[in-house]
Amino acid sequence: MVTSDAGQAGRVPTTEEHLLHVAAGSIRKQGVRRTTIEEVARVAGVSRGTVYRYWPTKEALVTAAFSRATAEFVQESLAVIDAEPTLIDRVVANARLVRTYVPDRALLGLDATEPETVALLLTRDLPFLMVPWIELWVPYVEQAQAAGEVRATLDPRRTAEWLLRILVSIVTTPAVTVDLDDPEDLSAFLRDHLVAGLR
Repeated sequence: MVTSDAGQAGRVPTTEEHLLHVAAGSIRKQGVRRTTIEEVARVAGVSRGTVYRYWPTKEALVTAAFSRATAEFVQESLAVIDAEPTLIDRVVANARLVRTYVPDRALLGLDATEPETVALLLTRDLPFLMVPWIELWVPYVEQAQAAGEVRATLDPRRTAEWLLRILVSIVTTPAVTVDLDDPEDLSAFLRDHLVAGLR
């Protein structure tokens, strides 16, 4: 998982990567509304024109910063998911990661500074964040079908979207009968109910 703009160890980041790193830092520190092209350029040590060469508007830069954060989370998730033997184990492991990772890292801390922006990201703007996640889960659903864990008649892409929607709800929807911050309770909740919908 890339946690700085240095990218892979020993590799000098590209200008685009550096700008996205600076933009993400600005969003995390002061939110989307107060992040500006001018400030990103100043902190990155480049001209505004350099930023505009990559993104014609602030909105495009912000979208790119969130897309990068999503891609990083996908990579982090792959390591967790690949360590598990079955689809339900993979979903449970990823759900645990989602509870600890998404608010601060994938959403760049906006749940604290701009909760209304998070609401837009998780409703109006969710489709662009969902695509990489759906693509991530499709092969795991297909493996589970081949192993007989879930119905062979399921559409893998629709199933992947359903799994993703469950994971999103773990972050966004308050719980009534389950303690989502208790890894064991969250695990038991998913194991009791999730697989039944796929068999």
